[in-house]
Amino acid sequence: MSLLDKEDLAENNATRVPVVFCLDTSGSMEGDPIKKLNQAVRDFYQALLDDRRAKYAADVCVVVFNSTAEVYRDFENVSHNNVPQVRSVNATTELGAGVQLSLDCLEQRVATYKANGLQCQPPMLIVMTDGVPVETDKTATPRAAARATTMEAAGDLTVIPFFVGDTRNESAINTIGSFSRVNDALSIKPSELSGLFKWISSKVIASSHAKAGSAPDIRIQDYVDQMIGQSGIDGLFK
Repeated sequence: MSLLDKEDLAENNATRVPVVFCLDTSGSMEGDPIKKLNQAVRDFYQALLDDRRAKYAADVCVVVFNSTAEVYRDFENVSHNNVPQVRSVNATTELGAGVQLSLDCLEQRVATYKANGLQCQPPMLIVMTDGVPVETDKTATPRAAARATTMEAAGDLTVIPFFVGDTRNESAINTIGSFSRVNDALSIKPSELSGLFKWISSKVIASSHAKAGSAPDIRIQDYVDQMIGQSGIDGLFK
C-alpha cells in the first residue's frame, strides 16, 4: 500500500464503495474497442467526480487479463482524479485468472477497511470480455465462477458481467454469465460502453449515498429496461 493510500485511509472516513474493473485487453480488443473502453472509463470517473459524496466513497481497482492477469491499477480513491487508461496486447484470454485476481483484490481491500475502522458497501466486480477464454488451465474459469457466485450468494459481492462485440457470441456470453447467478450477462456493442459505464457510475453514486449495509440492489435488467428501443443492445443470454 502506498503512503498516499495510507494517508487517504486515515483522512477520508467516508463509507467506501470498492469497485474492480476486470477487463479483457487481449489482441482482439485492439483499435476501436479499446478506444471505446477507455472513453467509457473516463465517463465513469467523471460522473463520480461530479458527485461530492461519491468521489470520496468510490475506491477503484483495475485488473486486466490477456495471456496473464495483472493489477493494472491498484485501489485508489476516485477523488485523486487519476483515470486509468488500458491498452490491448497481442495475447490470449486468461479470463479465469483475471477474475480470481480481482476477487483477491476485493477481499484484501475489505480487510484493509476493517483494519482501519472504515465501513464499506458490498464490493462491485465489473467483468468484461470480447471472446471466449483461451486458458492454459481449463478449470480456471469454472473455479473463478464458483468463487464469485458463492460470494454473491453471501451478499459480499455484486457482479456485472458483459460481452463486448459488434457480433453476438453466445459461447462467450454463456461463459461471462457464469460469474453471476443474479445478473444476466449483457451483450453490447463497443459504441454502447459509455452508456453502460455511466449507468454503473449511477449505481456507485446510489451506494455512496446509502447507509452502510443498506446499498441498493444492482440489477442489469434495470439497464436493459432503460435501453429498450435503443440501438446497441443485442439482448441477454445466461
